[in-house]
Amino acid sequence: MSGSERIPRDEMLVASTWLVFAVASVWATRWDSYYIERELLVCQISGYMTLGFLAVSLLSTPVVRILGWCGVAVEPAFTARWGRNTGIASGLAAILHALLSITVYLDNHWMLALTMPYLRSGLLGLGVFLLLLSASIKPLAKRVGWRVWAPLYRLSFVAALFALHHLLYAPFASRSWTLILYGIGAGLSLIRLIPKRSTPRVAETVPRS
Repeated sequence: MSGSERIPRDEMLVASTWLVFAVASVWATRWDSYYIERELLVCQISGYMTLGFLAVSLLSTPVVRILGWCGVAVEPAFTARWGRNTGIASGLAAILHALLSITVYLDNHWMLALTMPYLRSGLLGLGVFLLLLSASIKPLAKRVGWRVWAPLYRLSFVAALFALHHLLYAPFASRSWTLILYGIGAGLSLIRLIPKRSTPRVAETVPRS
């Protein structure tokens, strides 16, 4: 494999992290329920995995802005790739979370997901993730263009709101920590509203004849 075809290290990091948490989520289904509430543990691992990747994706731009203020330059291509890859990882984790929750926590009673408010919000968030995943396919993303992709990307914040409702009313999440972490994330997201500093253009000196 040539140097130009090597997988970037950040993509390998995202993929390997996803695999570790996915294996842990599936492996937790085999743990003995006498020692731990297996069903809740499975939901917790896969759910926090989804939320973690989503947070990294949404906050990548504000964090890069902060690094820029501190004098640390980050390439825009890396920021875009990192946000896209962690967003895809979040969507795939959401699918895994939904499958494990229905098969393990709900014991394959699919219709129960429509009867509880926090499960309905989870399904709505999953629908947003599926839409974003379909639009993240490279050939389709190139075809629709940035003008269509940019509004779709903002749906990630809608998915975060559905996840917030899902967490606040789910039996396996801490409401206090959820509100604290969401508050921090909302504060960092406000950095997006700060206009970027325009770099002053150096005037060219014309030599006198």
